[in-house]
Amino acid sequence: MTVSFLAAELEDHFSLFVPDGYNQWVRECIAPSTDLVAFAPEAIAVLLDGSALIEGSDADAELTLALDQVAMLAQNFPASAVYVSTLDFKPVWVAPADAAPSGVALSARWCEGLAERMAAHPNLHLFDLASVIAEHGRKLIYDDKMWYLGSAPYSLKGTRLVARALTDRVVRTQAKRKKVLVVDLDNTLWGGVLGEDGADGIVLSRSLTGAVYRDAQLRLKEIAATGVLLAIASKNDEDLVRAVLRDHPQMALREDDFVAIMANWEPKSRNIAELATRLNLGLDSFVFLDDNPVERESVRLELPDVTVAEFPADVTQLPKVVSALFDDHFFTQRLTQEDAAKTAQYQAEEKRQVAKAASASIDDYIRSLGITITVGEARDANAARVAQLTGKTNQFNLLTRTFSDEELAAYRAKPGSAVYVAEVTDRYGDYGLVFVLMLTVAGRTATIDNLLMSCRVMGRHIEDAVLAAVEERLAAQGVSDIVGAYVPTARNSPVSGLLDRLGFDRVGDAAADGRIDYRRTIGAQAPERRLLNDVVWVAS
Repeated sequence: MTVSFLAAELEDHFSLFVPDGYNQWVRECIAPSTDLVAFAPEAIAVLLDGSALIEGSDADAELTLALDQVAMLAQNFPASAVYVSTLDFKPVWVAPADAAPSGVALSARWCEGLAERMAAHPNLHLFDLASVIAEHGRKLIYDDKMWYLGSAPYSLKGTRLVARALTDRVVRTQAKRKKVLVVDLDNTLWGGVLGEDGADGIVLSRSLTGAVYRDAQLRLKEIAATGVLLAIASKNDEDLVRAVLRDHPQMALREDDFVAIMANWEPKSRNIAELATRLNLGLDSFVFLDDNPVERESVRLELPDVTVAEFPADVTQLPKVVSALFDDHFFTQRLTQEDAAKTAQYQAEEKRQVAKAASASIDDYIRSLGITITVGEARDANAARVAQLTGKTNQFNLLTRTFSDEELAAYRAKPGSAVYVAEVTDRYGDYGLVFVLMLTVAGRTATIDNLLMSCRVMGRHIEDAVLAAVEERLAAQGVSDIVGAYVPTARNSPVSGLLDRLGFDRVGDAAADGRIDYRRTIGAQAPERRLLNDVVWVAS
């Protein structure tokens, strides 16, 4: 199809490369033009019209061919995010009235095939064009005259709507994801006031106004399933709150869905600040949802780094408002194993803190945890988690370099590069993949390009054990020196002396931006390392 009208809508937001000629996307997939290669796009969008794509009698073969072509495009441009649309099929076939719409089955097969290829290509992503069309309606989106006279499938208004949706999709992937959603209870998770109306009197059901609150809870539960932490900040009696969470038959959210239940009579700003300390997260990672404008304004004034969501004047819009919170603040392209287990991981951390308080010393506490560290090179299966950590880890991070899925794939493909990762477990549970070390080896020298670790395992000397193991592996490969640097930011002071402690020598004076360069000769020094944890290497 012709994309000139769509490109005109997008050029205010992006620098564009538009292939010459009609329907040139297949050629660019199979044999990219030198112009496209030179353009080096950060993102590539493939928008396909289902009805135009399937023209022959063997629809399955045509779908498979197109799927293989977009996979080839992703392979040819590993450093580019490739967005491929879902398919919409206009009902243009002549068929008996009782015949099942063939477009539904074809669209489902396309999505299944696309999911398979996305698993193999981390830079391949979904753009849900079919949902955009369904939301606004085919009569508004499509225009027969534009199609037959100009090979442009969309009306002018439809073009603007598709362009806006595609822009939002690309821009959201570049935004920093927040981590915690703190919610009120009365007139937020349910209607009414628990302390006055009692558990039987709150408004919460599967129909009428009660369904508004239940549907909002379902949306919150879906957000939590993407790795967002849910917490409660409510002026309420905690025993009453927990009883409702446990026993009310219409509650979609239960106690285990929340990382913290702060139901008391303290100012909500104080509760949120305390929660940030407990979770070891910055306040800029928090979003707050409350129906009370006084409470919202208080949090804005006392905690300006917290994002305070607006509550709808029309409560029937609450489920949509909650859904929009995901799009605006918690958007993620794909789910990692660590995301799915996030709430359970923080709940296990509460148990660790109890054990820490009962230990005679920090070393005794670490030994009591029974930590096992599994180290190996990054794989395609965990590459998304590695890229995610580079984008969200601010404190234990030497260089604060971020990598998108596509940039990480390009880095891993470079000669001499290696990405080491560590997964950590202890007697309380599985932390998941929490440590990333990116190195480039040239001759006998290894350069640290990135070193970062999740704040959830800070203070357990994970870094000591991993670096000692990696150095041993590098020495076996003939590497004699490791060079690195610390670049200070407002958030990464916890690693300001890390390389000094680990036996690296400073090279020269600090730069104007505070950067300090380091070098270490493997085996020539005896760094202060507390090797308190077991390390297991896995084959790459």
